[in-house]
Formats: sequence, structure tokens, C-alpha cells
Amino acid sequence: MIPEGNVTYLQTEIDGDVQTTYTELLKQSDFGKMSELHARTGVKADLDAKFVQSAYKEFFKQSEFKDMSKLYDCTGVKANLDAKVVQSTYKKFFKQSKFVEMSELHNCTGVKVGLDAKFMQKKYKFLFRKEEYDGAEALKEMAETELKLDEEKVKEKYLELFRKSNFMSKDFVAEAIKRLSGMEPDRKDVQMVYKEIIRGSDFSRALTVKKITGIEPELTERAIQKAYDRCLERGNFYDARSLKELSGIEPETSEETVQKGYKHLFEFCNIDFVKKLRELTGVEPVIIEESVQKGYRRGFGKCLQPHVYIERALEMKEYTGIMPDVSEKAVQKLYKRYFECDRPDCAKKVKDLTGIEPDKKLFKKYNKGAEWIDKPVQKRPHISVGGL
Repeated sequence: MIPEGNVTYLQTEIDGDVQTTYTELLKQSDFGKMSELHARTGVKADLDAKFVQSAYKEFFKQSEFKDMSKLYDCTGVKANLDAKVVQSTYKKFFKQSKFVEMSELHNCTGVKVGLDAKFMQKKYKFLFRKEEYDGAEALKEMAETELKLDEEKVKEKYLELFRKSNFMSKDFVAEAIKRLSGMEPDRKDVQMVYKEIIRGSDFSRALTVKKITGIEPELTERAIQKAYDRCLERGNFYDARSLKELSGIEPETSEETVQKGYKHLFEFCNIDFVKKLRELTGVEPVIIEESVQKGYRRGFGKCLQPHVYIERALEMKEYTGIMPDVSEKAVQKLYKRYFECDRPDCAKKVKDLTGIEPDKKLFKKYNKGAEWIDKPVQKRPHISVGGL
């Protein structure tokens, strides 16, 4: 029984459980989980000092520097290795550009790097220019003097990054630049990027720039409304939504422009965006049969994702009440694609969509019984289709 109010007793019991876990992980040589356990609990592993040093020597011999670093993290015990040997390894790693391994060795030995400060500074700038940020950070951690970067070079790197179309997946790089340089993005440069983006349509990138920098865009309402017009006349709901989140300004797009967007969406069977566009703008779509039929025909032609198309076509039929006006030849061609890839679920949807039965020759050619089309299929994962 735990003595009432005895926090010290409780902590001792918890520490004991953690040490037991360390011992079990040690038997498995799972230093990764040992390091994780230390990170979660803050309790250092109380291991035999001779064993720890023996492990360090074996890791060093096998060049397992990551495991050396993890062992140090969870024990707090420095590796007692010959300083000259460590220095020699530093030099070898430096020549091989193995800066992360070099940093791991430095972390667990505490042996000073002892390389020329000017040489390290030159290498630091080179790694930054080449966008080898892990190596640059490793050098920064080991350096005995502060490593610096040219202000203009840092500004250039931020600009290059913010202008990349895939910047959303690289926002961590901005944090690396900030850590390495100690500099925030230049406000004028960020505003320039916002203005470039507003003339295009990559507003999700602008949102990421805003998130990383904390700098609000200084854009005129006229520029924002023009951007809305470009988005909405293509029915591009995602960009319009991102623009609203970025600016906080509601769209004031004309009904005529929004109807152009609806027309475009019907031509691509994109009823999901039709609904979202209506929610965003409040404008009811005018359903034009010609646009709907164009959407149907697109799928019966050379659609790259026929399984996605048939779902969209059925949704459009339900939303518009308009039956597809396509030839039986086109319907049989679509059936053939589903027979070839063994998709009875999709074939049945073609039947539901058109009311046309599959040609009996297809059953014979693909060795399918008449019951195949009603065969239950394993539930397939939902495929999210972005854009149009």
C-alpha cells in the first residue's frame, strides 16, 4: 500500500519500474526504445558503468554512432574513448562530409572537434548554400565559436523556399533556416511573395507562408476579388476557400462568373465541388443539360480513372435528374474496361446509370457468369481525387 500523500514513495516506485524496463530493453539491445523511454520519463538508465563503457567501445568499433548517441542520451554517461582516436575520426568524417555521424560522436564523448574555425565557417556556408541543413546543424552544434551566415544569402534562401510550388511539404525547411541563421524572413520579401501568389492561384502556399512567418498579407481588396474571379470561373473551390482563409474577405464575384464555374464542374462530373461552391457563394447553380452531357461523355471516353468517374456520374444523375445520352457502343466499351479489371461493382453502377445491360459476349469472353455483375466485392479504400 502506498503511504497516503507520500509522493516520494510513489516516484521511487515509478523509477523502479522504469529501470526494470531499461534492463529488459538492454537485453534486446534496443537502444532506440531506451532513448524514447528516457525522453518520455526523464529518468536516466542506472546501468553498470563498466558495461556502458564496453558498449561504447563496441559501438565505436562497429561505427554505430547513432546507438552511441542514444546510449548517452538515456544514461548521461560520457564515452571514455581515446581523445586522439576520436580526433582522428572527426577529421575522417569531415573529409567524407559525414557531419551528422561526427556530431553523434561529439555528443557522447564531449571531445572537442579541434578543427580550424575558419575552415568550419567556410564549410558551414557551403552546406547552407547546398541546402544540406542536417550537416550544417551538426557543424553548428559542434563548433566552439559561433558560425554565421551572410544576411543576403539567408534572405535569398527564404525567397527561393517560399516560391516553390511544393513549399507546403517543406515548411520544416524554413524552421531549419531560422535555426541556422538566427534570422526571421524579411517582411518586404514576404509581402512580395504574397503579391506574386495573388496573381496566380496557389493560395494554400500563401497560407503556409503566413503560418511560418506570422506575417499577415498586405493585399488590396481589388486584387483579392480579382483572384476570387479567377478561382470561381473555373469552379476551383479549394483555392477560393484558401483565399478566404488567407484574406478574411468574402468573395463578391458576379453570378455570371460563378455560373461559369458551375458549368466547368458539370463538364467534369464534379458534384462535390458544385455543392461546396454553392455553400461558399450562396449562388444556386443553373443546370445546363449540354454541360451535364459533356461530363457524361468525358467519362465514357478516355477517362483515366473509370472507377472514380462512375461514382461521379451516378452522383451527377442524382443531383441533376438528367440521364446520360450516350451510345450503346460507348456503354459497352465502358463495361469492357470493368470486365477487364474485374470490377463487378463498377459494372453494376454502369447498369444503374444507363439502364443498359452488358453484352452477353463480354461474359463469354471474360469467362464470367451472369451472376458476376451482382457479386459482392470487398470494400475498397476511398480514393480522394483532388482538383478537377
